[in-house]
Amino acid sequence: MKAPRSVVAVVLGLGVILAAARVPVSVVWGAEDPWERVEWGRAFADAARFPAVTEFVELPGVGHCPHDEAPHLVN
Repeated sequence: MKAPRSVVAVVLGLGVILAAARVPVSVVWGAEDPWERVEWGRAFADAARFPAVTEFVELPGVGHCPHDEAPHLVN
């Protein structure tokens, strides 16, 4: 399944922001996100490209809005 251009643009934009970040960042991603694949999120754990990302957390059974769907796992 090919992602719509708008989704790809958002993910690429996030990459630009993460690459420029100068503070520690935790990336939390719902494993069942129907719009932004978890593989895309895992790419942000690449320390060489995104040194500010200190952890990548994949939430099983959670979709696009982890903070709404599983606040007990996020907060």
